[in-house]
Parts: sequence; C-alpha cells; structure tokens
Amino acid sequence: MTSLKRSFRPQLELLENRSTPAVAAFQWGSSLIIRGDAGDDVINIIDQGNGTVTANITGTSGSDSVIGSNILTVTVYANGGDDTVNYNLATSLVQRRNLYLYLGYGDDIANLNVGGVTSGNLYAVVSGYAGNDRVMADFGAIDNSFVNLFSYLGYHDDNATVRFNNAIDRSVVNLHLDAGPNDDKVNVDLGQVFDSQINLKSYLQGGNDTMNAALNGHILGVSNVALNTWDSFGNDLTTYQATGVHIDDFATLSMRTYSYTGLDQADVSWQGRLDGRLNVNLAGGWMSDTLSANLNVNENSDGDLFASVIGWWQPDVLTLNIYEEDFSLNSLVAYVDGGWFTTDTINATGNVSTFNT
Repeated sequence: MTSLKRSFRPQLELLENRSTPAVAAFQWGSSLIIRGDAGDDVINIIDQGNGTVTANITGTSGSDSVIGSNILTVTVYANGGDDTVNYNLATSLVQRRNLYLYLGYGDDIANLNVGGVTSGNLYAVVSGYAGNDRVMADFGAIDNSFVNLFSYLGYHDDNATVRFNNAIDRSVVNLHLDAGPNDDKVNVDLGQVFDSQINLKSYLQGGNDTMNAALNGHILGVSNVALNTWDSFGNDLTTYQATGVHIDDFATLSMRTYSYTGLDQADVSWQGRLDGRLNVNLAGGWMSDTLSANLNVNENSDGDLFASVIGWWQPDVLTLNIYEEDFSLNSLVAYVDGGWFTTDTINATGNVSTFNT
C-alpha cells in the first residue's frame, strides 16, 4: 500500500485594518456620537435645527469629523484632559433635540449657542464631573417650544452662565443648575416672558457659592416665573434682581431662597408695576444668616403681594422693606419671623408684621 505524505506550510494572512482611533465622531442610527481621548480635545458641533448636524473633533491623538442626517440625539464623551465643546444651533430648532455633554475629568469648557427654538423641543444635559469647569449657554428667541437644561458642575470650582436675553413666548423652560462641591458661581439672565412657564432650580451644595439671577424684561400674559435656590454647606450668596419688571394681570413671579448651614446671605430686589401676583420668600438655616428683600411697587398697581423673611436657629439679620407709591394693591401680606432666637436684627417698613423678634 502506498502512503501519501502531505505537508502543511503556514503562511501569514493580511487582515483588514481594525484599528480604532483615540478620538471619534460617527452616526449611530439617529444619534451623533463624539468621543474624546485623555488629552485636550476641541469639539465643534453645528446643528441646522432640522436633523442635519456636523461635528468635528481635534485631539492630541488625531482628529475625526462627521455629517449626520435625521439626527435626534447628540452625545459627547470628552473624557480626560482640558476639553472645549462648542455647540452652535445655526438656525432655529424645529424638532426634538437631545443633547448630552459629558465633559469628564479636567478643566473643561462647554459653550452652547442656541440661536432659537421655534415649535421645537430641546433637552440638554451638561455634566462637568471633576475639574474647574465653565458652562456658558446663550439662547435666542424661544417660541411655542419646550426647553430643558440640566447642568451638573461636579467637583472643584466651577462657573455656569445661562442667558435668556431674547423673548420667551408660549413656551415652557426648565433650568436645573447643580453647583456641586467646592466654590462655584452661577449666573442667570432672563428677558421678557409672555404666556410662558419658567422654572429655575439652583442647588448650591457644598463650598462658598454665588448665585446671581437678573430679570431684565416684563412678565406678561398668563405667565409663571419661579426662581428657587437651595443653599447647602458653606457661606453662600444668592442675589435676585428685577428692576423695572411689570408683572401682568394674570402673571406670577416667585423668588425664593432656602438656607441650610453656613453664614449665608440672600438679597432680593424688585421694582415695577404689580398687576398680577408677586411671591417673595427667604428662609434662613442653622447658622447666622443675612436675608434682605427690598420691594418697590409702582403707582396704579392693583395686584397681590405676599412676602416673608424667616430666620431660624442662630441670630440673624432680617430685612423686609415694601415701598408703595399709592397703596393701590389688591392685597398685601408681609411678615418677618425671627425664628428660634429673639436676638435677631430686624429691619422692616411699617406695612410688614414682625414675630419672634
């Protein structure tokens, strides 16, 4: 029987390139995803507002770009390094847009330039995590739309500025700002509001934080504007300013601050014509706080004003001044409550009741 000898000679086979770049920008279904590396990345996003979104990223390890179509969601994972993310809404948003910016470690910057929202729905989340981060958001006119912005600044000393300097008309706007630990600064500007619901919630958390909110336009039609700030640990400063702000017949403006622990300070000022409803409530916390509200009511106002300044545990400095030009308000209920201790310093006009002083 003859045997057949077979030999096998191994050979190298050339495979397709499967390398993955450290930075990436690509479309996945209706999502546009941009991924940074551990270095300093620059990410630019241009949104046409109709589903077409262009993005490019340049990092220490390379660059990438993508043009997406029928996009509903844009997600950025910046990862480590001192990153910069620029989001520009080139034209008015006319559809749903989910925007998630995860900045990661490092001293990061997020710039949101939202040209306008018309019959659209914007849901945006900005997470700073760790590092001295800076978030800046500028909004154009908002009409017949829903806008939700959530900013979580995370650890270290951060800064967030949100500006609604154009008109908000027939819309719902929710703004949630979480300052996180350490010393943070939060600034909010609000322009004219018509037939809209505005809800601002600011959580100062730990550290010595600063929160400034400025109302620069009238509140008209059937509108409800609510500003709420919760102080946590640290010596915090909250300032609300609303000068020359008319509150229309069916409109409500509420400005409230709540202290927890630390030597906190809250300053609220408003001046204008009141034909609707104004609510002002300042509440102290565990330590000695300085709380002040100065309200100036223009003549021919026929609305309702409810105001309270309340101390709590330690001796506080409490001020509530209400100045009326012609005493034409429909109703006025205002009081200062010194709280637990009776060694508070109370400053109040004659139309304000005082308790536990």
